[in-house]
Amino acid sequence: MRNFSPQNKFIHIGPMIYLCCLLLLGGCDSPAEFEETTQPSKEEPIVVQNNLHPYSIALEINDKWYSGEEILYDSINEQYYFSPVSIAPYLDCTIRCEAGGVYYWNGTPIEQKEDDPKTVKYQDLLYLSEDYLTDDLGLNIYKHNNEIYIDNYPKLDYSWVKYRTVFHSCGSINHEAYTNSYEALEQTYADGGRLFEVDLLLTTDQIPICGHDWKRVYNLLGLPEAKTNALGKPLNPKTASKEELYPPLSYDEFIHYRDVCEDFTLMSYEELIQFMQEHDDMYLITDTKDAEEPGISQMFKLLISIAKEKDPSVLNRVIPQIYNTQMGEILFRLYDWNSMIFTLYQMYPYDHYGDIYTFSRTHGIKVFTSTLFRADPIFINPMVDRGAYLYLHTFNTMEEVEESLLSNRAYGIYTDFLPYDCLDDIPCP
Repeated sequence: MRNFSPQNKFIHIGPMIYLCCLLLLGGCDSPAEFEETTQPSKEEPIVVQNNLHPYSIALEINDKWYSGEEILYDSINEQYYFSPVSIAPYLDCTIRCEAGGVYYWNGTPIEQKEDDPKTVKYQDLLYLSEDYLTDDLGLNIYKHNNEIYIDNYPKLDYSWVKYRTVFHSCGSINHEAYTNSYEALEQTYADGGRLFEVDLLLTTDQIPICGHDWKRVYNLLGLPEAKTNALGKPLNPKTASKEELYPPLSYDEFIHYRDVCEDFTLMSYEELIQFMQEHDDMYLITDTKDAEEPGISQMFKLLISIAKEKDPSVLNRVIPQIYNTQMGEILFRLYDWNSMIFTLYQMYPYDHYGDIYTFSRTHGIKVFTSTLFRADPIFINPMVDRGAYLYLHTFNTMEEVEESLLSNRAYGIYTDFLPYDCLDDIPCP
């Protein structure tokens, strides 16, 4: 197959179709190591269905564009068929044919059943349907406009995207946001929310608690800012840093002040996991703030350990937000996560389009979150074309939601106050 760039991907090739088929029958010296030990019998009847015909379309296999000479189109059922001999090399897979016309994909026989619409023979070549590629070979296939994308990258579990609304900091309670409180979580869940982003901090004795930042924790607990620094020297509120004015609490201090607070019940991470145990359809999206080592490992080793002690199955519904590719690599080494979100708010993606694109594709990451002004279509469009989802943050009124989503091909939103079903009447991209 010839190299096929996005600029010339709509060129149709006619006379070459028959020649390509003949060449493929003779074998394949590609990296797929196609070995046909015995040619199919020329007297074998050729199964030709009237609704099948060769079709040329823009085809991308593992991020490389090629012309689609080896594609058939079922004009009645509107389904495409692909020659495994043609696509295997670009997926680093092996395809071979033994006596009797039995094909093997990576050593596993391809089942060919009579009148099975998932496999067809056309001019003595085997073709596989889209369903066979996804269901039997485990490939990913996406179609957008006049383009088809195929890859064999990992499949993470993104069944949770049925929820298009993410509730930021556990949602809201009494018209107040950013509390990460039990009351906000309980009320928002009761109102229909299932997908929650929760901010996480570490106490001085390395115990994770739910809180956006220590200043906000102090304010929610009604605590005054510090008057002296760690050495006992007086602090000037005008020149002291936020870290000096609102230093992390120990876990015992946090629990003590939390228990005497009358407005909100701030939670430890362990208490959050307990809530997830009791509500088995709730999903947790982490916001841990720290994008560098050793903070990344310190936090997530604790999150993993505590969840495993309470109920390991809860981790299937914990979705880490990563802020850069290095963080993603670290987290994949620490645990076999079901899914992951790449959030762009800590970086400017136009400086890292290539890295983000490659890392996300090769690791199966399909959800991105961004502020509206960082949702660059140069990056977003190729990802959405290939089956990704974009969530924008943070929206608290409906005036701009529909226009913002549709114009940016966004799928969902983060919100503090909007109802869980606020996007029901807004079409998906």
